[in-house]
Formats: sequence, C-alpha cells, structure tokens
Amino acid sequence: MTQDFFITDAQTLSPRWQQCFPLARIVNSVADLPAAGSNCRAWYLADKVPDWTVQVAELCRLQFTVIVMTRAASFNQLTDSLGAGARGYVDAFANREILGQVAQSVSAGALWLPAEVVSSVVGALNRHTRSETSQQQHDVALARLTGREREVVEALRQGLTNKQIAIQLDISPRTVKEHLGSVFAKLGVSDRLQLALLFNSHQQTDRTPS
Repeated sequence: MTQDFFITDAQTLSPRWQQCFPLARIVNSVADLPAAGSNCRAWYLADKVPDWTVQVAELCRLQFTVIVMTRAASFNQLTDSLGAGARGYVDAFANREILGQVAQSVSAGALWLPAEVVSSVVGALNRHTRSETSQQQHDVALARLTGREREVVEALRQGLTNKQIAIQLDISPRTVKEHLGSVFAKLGVSDRLQLALLFNSHQQTDRTPS
C-alpha cells in the first residue's frame, strides 16, 4: 500500500487531502518523513520555500514519488518541478477527483500536469526537428485515430479538462476518458503531456512551408 505524506506550512491545509487519502500524514517538514520513500508519495507545497527544488530532488533521490503542490501555478515553477524530478504538479486545493487522478497517474508511471498548462509545456518542449522517417511513423499512428478521438485530442491541446472536453463535444466525462485511453494505446504514449507533444509536433510539421 502506498503511504501519502503532505508537506505543507501551518497556514495551508485542505480537508480534501485526508478525505481523498484517509491514512495520509500531514507534516510541516521534510525531516518528519521516513528515511526512505519506497511506496511513498510526497505531496510537497513549494510556495514560499526558498530551497524547495533541492528538497524535491532529495526526496526523489530517496525514492519518494513527488507531486509538487502550489497555490499559484506558474510555468517557471512547473518546469522547475519537473527538472527536480517531480512526477506531478497540482493546485494545492484541487478537488478529490483531481487528487485521485493525480495519484493514479503518477503511480502508473505517468506525469500529471494541470490541463490548462499542457499547451504551454508542449510549446516549450517542442523545440526539435523530426526526421522524415519519424514523421511517417507518426502520420501512420495518427491515421489510426477515429474522428471523435482526433476531436478529443485537439480539445486537449487547447488545455481543456476532461469535463470541459465533455461539454464541448456533448459527451460524458467517462466517454472522454475512454477515448483518451484508446488514443494512448494506439499512439504508444502514457500520459496527456506525451500525447499533446506528439500531436502538436504533427500539426507543426503539417504547417511547415514546403
């Protein structure tokens, strides 16, 4: 069983943390954590901690699965989190559904990023050129998607959440999740970021003048 630890300051607490993870421990210092973090998730509030990236990197070295929490999301904090080894980046006051999805994703080896910043991350990471062979492989993979699956992916690239995608396409959130699961399997990706990056690269190449 995975043990959850929430590292936060005394002023920042959310009742949703222990509602979602009843056995979670809330601590105010990394020093209060076990010496090794195998099978442990550390939810780390990074705000107002000067050396938080050093602490996140150390937690990762000790084999904790780290999710960085924030009260005010920023692109720089996000990239610093990933650079330090965190597997997720989430609003400290996210609802129980989101917290559960974060835990499920990182436990499966995927990254979790807020939907609203996925597009920005894609733009920052997509700074490479792709070989003709690689482009052909991606074209073949993308051609396997159904029309509805392509619509879901396009909405994801716009930074929409599953609920917003469901409203836009007039389908249920459960159906959105089913479409994304099918897309992940078809394209050989494990999370929303990899999917958005792959699809964005394809779109960028399509727009490149000949």
